[in-house]
Amino acid sequence: MGQNLAVTGELDAEEQAILAEFLIDEHKALATYEAIMANFGEVAPFSTIARAEQQHITALERIYTRYGIDLPAIPTFDIPSFTSLEDAAAAAAQAEVDNAALYDRLLAGIDNADVVRVTTNLRNASLNNHLPAFQAVVDGTYVEGECTPQQLQNGGTNAGTMGGRGRGASGTAQGRAVVGRGMGTPLRQADGTCTGSQLGLTE
Repeated sequence: MGQNLAVTGELDAEEQAILAEFLIDEHKALATYEAIMANFGEVAPFSTIARAEQQHITALERIYTRYGIDLPAIPTFDIPSFTSLEDAAAAAAQAEVDNAALYDRLLAGIDNADVVRVTTNLRNASLNNHLPAFQAVVDGTYVEGECTPQQLQNGGTNAGTMGGRGRGASGTAQGRAVVGRGMGTPLRQADGTCTGSQLGLTE
């Protein structure tokens, strides 16, 4: 999606190890959401965010392809079982917090601008889009197909393509409705996010 990013230098062994941690963690998130859906059915937001996680994996794998390095082995994950969707969503919310923290902790170890750009966008998607959706399930405020107030606040200055257009209070939000001015409810995209620019797939 978007323009192709040019390779900037090489990825040394330490940077490759960091990239592997990112990729494995995205695989773990996907495996968790797939396990939840196997138990409760393909319910939102797990179904939509699982698709987003697959896109995150694809974005990271493209980095491996660009730099001509081998993909790491992906381990088998020990996924716990949950008694309710609310319990599953609470665990998913914590997983997204942990995912963003992993990026925050390790991103400084990568110098390559193209890799930093992609991985920073993936981090932002976890914290600003996925986390609020899961938290809304925990709080009992999640409505399928609608963006949470937190997602709109996070994405107000990041315009994404969501069908219609409206001027938001803190930026331009594109969707069936607007933040601040407009009518209706802003639409969530099919991948579970509210702004395309935060997907981390601009390559």
